[in-house]
Parts: sequence; C-alpha cells; structure tokens
Amino acid sequence: MHTLEIIGYFITTITGWLGGALMKRNAAIHSLMATIDKLTKQNEECHAVIIGLQDEIVEVRRENADLKEGQAKMTREIKLLQNENAELKNLITKNSQWR
Repeated sequence: MHTLEIIGYFITTITGWLGGALMKRNAAIHSLMATIDKLTKQNEECHAVIIGLQDEIVEVRRENADLKEGQAKMTREIKLLQNENAELKNLITKNSQWR
C-alpha cells in the first residue's frame, strides 16, 4: 500500500500542478482579453474624437476660404476707392487752379 500511496500523492501533485498552471494561464488570458477590450474602447473613443476634429477642420477650411474671398473682394474695392479718390483729388486740384 505504501507504493500506491506514493503513486496517489504523485498523481494528486501532478493533477494539482496542471490544474493550477491552467488556472494561471486562463487568468492571464482573461486579463489580456480585458486589457484588449479596454484598449479597443479607448481606440473607438479616440477615433470618434478624430472624426469630430476632422469635421471641424473641414468647417474651418471653408470659413478660411470664405474669409480669403471676402478679403480679396475688399482689396479690389479699396483699390477702386483709392483710384476714385485720386481722380477726385485731381479734379479738386484742377478746379482750384482755375479760380
């Protein structure tokens, strides 16, 4: 019986060791899965923020184009007004010379 007890202890030890190793491995896998899930969620949140920022960039570019167009129009108007002002100054100068 002594030999059977030793074999029994040996089998119990190996079974316990294998069971413990499997439990540790499963715990590690579950921990990794939880980390992956957390990172996936954070990635989705970051992706949503990036999409929102891209939409803002598109809007800012549109506004910038509109402002540039308005600035170009105002520059043309200023040049026209400067020319008109120069012509009026010339008329005033000519009229004051005739007096």
